[in-house]
Amino acid sequence: MLYRLIAIAIAAYGIWLLYAAWRAKADNERRLIGGWGLTFVSLIIWSATTGADKGAALGIIAVTLMAFTFLCASALQTPPRRMRAITERQISPPSNTPYDWPIILSRAWNGLLIGPIAGLCAVIISAALFSILQRAGAEHTINLTLASFAFPFMWAALAVFAAYEVRFLRKTLMILSSGLFPFIFLLITN
Repeated sequence: MLYRLIAIAIAAYGIWLLYAAWRAKADNERRLIGGWGLTFVSLIIWSATTGADKGAALGIIAVTLMAFTFLCASALQTPPRRMRAITERQISPPSNTPYDWPIILSRAWNGLLIGPIAGLCAVIISAALFSILQRAGAEHTINLTLASFAFPFMWAALAVFAAYEVRFLRKTLMILSSGLFPFIFLLITN
């Protein structure tokens, strides 16, 4: 029971950090890293409570309910917005200019970073986590469960970072290096 209370407290603080980052919309790197990190740590603690499968599942349910509670509290506190009347000046006519290829290519690269590249990096990170836990002597079921639950969280974290970061080069380097270093680790250790 003590582990569950600790996991709930850590998850609540992690969700609060993510909520604060969402509300602030500036200088959020530490909040985002801390929020995702604490949420992941809480899942590890949950998996140690009642077995890897059941504990991690209960942890995901707890984290989801906490996030839902934060969003509902925010929605209930925010006054409803009035609908704006669309005036003729707000509607711009379609332009007949040629395609702006740098913008199109930038948006396509952002889509690739958010989708398949972040997903591939998340798979590599999960495989490296599996290898690390296997070398540490963790039970196979716990190891497999943690690695499989780490995959969607890592993909979500990388996709949010790729969508949130405005500096093109920084986001590309961070996403690619997040998969490159675990890949090098896997090559060296196997």
